[in-house]
Amino acid sequence: MDKLIPLAQDSHLVTATASHNRAVQFAVRKEDIGTLVKNGLPARIQKALDIVRVIGNNAVHPGVLDITDDIETASKLFELVNHIAYSMITQPKEIEGLYTTKVPEAQKEHIEKRDSPARKKTP
Repeated sequence: MDKLIPLAQDSHLVTATASHNRAVQFAVRKEDIGTLVKNGLPARIQKALDIVRVIGNNAVHPGVLDITDDIETASKLFELVNHIAYSMITQPKEIEGLYTTKVPEAQKEHIEKRDSPARKKTP
């Protein structure tokens, strides 16, 4: 019997279906995670991806039913997936949108000058 699990109380609500006869599988390979790390992936996102990958890989085997699956673990995995998506997709778009629409051009120019390599002091 399927159970609906509400995973969040805010705008990032995800409702997951937990069932021993159904598996949710994310195609996250350790090689893909390694490439992301080399390109500056934050350590906390790396850990979240590794948790989802390892637990998911251990739970999904053809013809094998893992009776150790529990609702708490399933809930936490979906929370991690939400966290990954928010941190890597939603939040950067929100910040960029605010910067683009709310910071006046004159201040953007000052910020760009401040952050330009020529502005940095040399020892």
